[in-house]
Amino acid sequence: MNETTGTMDQRVELDSRSGFGLVVRLLWCRQTNQVSVEVTDKSLGDTFEIEVRPGTSPRDVFLHPYAHAARMASQGAERLMAS
Repeated sequence: MNETTGTMDQRVELDSRSGFGLVVRLLWCRQTNQVSVEVTDKSLGDTFEIEVRPGTSPRDVFLHPYAHAARMASQGAERLMAS
């Protein structure tokens, strides 16, 4: 377990993996007790982060971040369409 450096929110890295230009990190914030998954695509220079929602397995989000990101995006679109 490694603490991330230079962050104001005191995040702790619980797990990480990399391959094919992607870096995926499972993070926990000490201040908020929030778990998130950060994905960095080194070939594109893009990074996004997914907050793990209550009732969702952090490990599942860590292993399948793009599926969870797509699900969250479609749920957001459904909420906008219902408004």
